[in-house]
Amino acid sequence: MHMRKAEKQSEATSPIGIGGFFITVLMVIIAVFSTHVLFLILFGMLPGFIAGVVDRYQNRYLTKIVLMFNFAGVAPYLIQIILNYSQAHEMAIKFILEPKTWLYIYSYSTIGWVVYWCFPNINLLIKNVLVQFKINKLNDELDKLVNEWGKEVKKRDEE
Repeated sequence: MHMRKAEKQSEATSPIGIGGFFITVLMVIIAVFSTHVLFLILFGMLPGFIAGVVDRYQNRYLTKIVLMFNFAGVAPYLIQIILNYSQAHEMAIKFILEPKTWLYIYSYSTIGWVVYWCFPNINLLIKNVLVQFKINKLNDELDKLVNEWGKEVKKRDEE
């Protein structure tokens, strides 16, 4: 009984997980075809990996957001390499040596970090405005009731 519980806990807290396993296999396959493409992916996705190390919350929203934005920055270069597979090696070297590539990729990951830090505040601001709107609406309805039924409606029972 205790053995099963320990096995379940070790599976749940596995540092790599099933997703990490597939990513590792994918990276090995990519490394076989072109180490330069692997280099572009690894260093291009570095901000996302750092977010994964820094993010210690259970749902790991920081990691998810930064990785998605980070991949959006790396994807156009990977697509160009895939579409021109015969010149993949040369294109990967060209992209690696071009500073504009890194500016573009890291700008996308920066947007991911900004989204993670700013959107909760924007969400809070929007919710506050909606709550204030609801309070004003309820106060208007209360004024209508007071006009219709008198000021006694507004008073609370003092029992």
